Amino acid sequence: MYEELKLINIYPTRQLVSLNTPKSFKSFPNIRIIIDCTEIFIQRSSSLVNQNLTFSNYKHHNTLKFLIGITPSGVISFVSDAWGGRVSDRRLVIESGLLDLLEPGDNVMADKGFTIGDLLTERKCSLNITPFKKIISFLLKKFLKPKT
Repeated sequence: MYEELKLINIYPTRQLVSLNTPKSFKSFPNIRIIIDCTEIFIQRSSSLVNQNLTFSNYKHHNTLKFLIGITPSGVISFVSDAWGGRVSDRRLVIESGLLDLLEPGDNVMADKGFTIGDLLTERKCSLNITPFKKIISFLLKKFLKPKT
């Protein structure tokens, strides 16, 4: 996934994100990126070490896990390298390089599973924990509504 998407893995400037932020996100000042992890099923390895590294307790299967970031307007702005499904969301954020892209004052939106508030505070950024069902519902309505 990373190899295919790395050419579009362009992290936009704060100004560009702000210019394209939908009105419904204006109540979240300085929102720069919305993050979540996704996992894809893989075949179980014959290596016990690899089985252990890729087994996801969440999916109850062997998986590869990615950190994905989008702008408030729905543009993919970050895709991490693949990690074994066992990796925690926190560890994936630390190791992905995303933190190095953030600037002081940036606001990161994530679900409650991302225990990264302290990491963001160190970088003078903030974490906005929002119920993701509402965000997903908003994005689906915004970008998949029929054009008249």
